[in-house]
Amino acid sequence: MGDVVLSEEQMKQLVENVGGTKQALHISQGKAVVGILDLVMEIPKNIDIDAFMDRHKETKGLRVIESKSDKRLAALNEVDLTSVELMSCVPEGDNEPIRGYERLSRLKKSPNIRLGFETFYALEETEHGIKIREFLFNNTGLRYFDFFGTIFEDVVTKVRYVLFLFRQDNGIWIYDKRSLKFSWKGNTLTLPV
Repeated sequence: MGDVVLSEEQMKQLVENVGGTKQALHISQGKAVVGILDLVMEIPKNIDIDAFMDRHKETKGLRVIESKSDKRLAALNEVDLTSVELMSCVPEGDNEPIRGYERLSRLKKSPNIRLGFETFYALEETEHGIKIREFLFNNTGLRYFDFFGTIFEDVVTKVRYVLFLFRQDNGIWIYDKRSLKFSWKGNTLTLPV
């Protein structure tokens, strides 16, 4: 189905290595703590998605398609990034790109929740989320995340999109939309949990 890039055990090992001691990772009441960095991220609720989208030129005019989005997202209050499975949705060894619609179809076949706008928002707009994405980049090299849990449609063109976060070579994180008509390569990762 897809490549597991970083398992929970691998993340634990990574955190131990980063901290230099086995005490770098503490599991307490179900939360993983890396030094002072808690890898459990609270998912914001009651965000005015339309207002957010219209404030930014990259996403102006996009609206959520509820029928195509992952309904299980509403039950998520937090995401433990030590248990997130990063999926490429491309069979191992196959570097041929696949269209976004095919990628979405493969993700829907997985029992995992497809993380969506609220997770994107937490990683983009909250101080804790920004620290987490930098930690993941610095310690794993992850620089691209897409969010297939919330599907958007342009109100004029009717083209469908998902949001993504990307860390450029200059260290600046950007976000934008990507059409489901476009191709994704095997090295781009989706966050299901």
